[in-house]
Amino acid sequence: MRGGGFIPTHQDEPDAFMETLGVETVYPNQLHLVKSAREIMGVREQLTAVLDTLSDDLVAEVCDFAEFLQQKQQQKQVRRGA
Repeated sequence: MRGGGFIPTHQDEPDAFMETLGVETVYPNQLHLVKSAREIMGVREQLTAVLDTLSDDLVAEVCDFAEFLQQKQQQKQVRRGA
């Protein structure tokens, strides 16, 4: 065995496996959106998808804002309990 677990073989050997990959060109006008990502994903999943596209600096800003909202929520809970 070699790296990756593959054993070199020739395509004519009886136990040889060959994979065929088909590629089809699709143009934007041929696509039909059934449901938007907003409808399919919940807010948390949508936020994760957005975070994956942001730079580390912007993710840090989002984190700071989320912590601010968390503190704000905790303050409201303390006021209700008082």
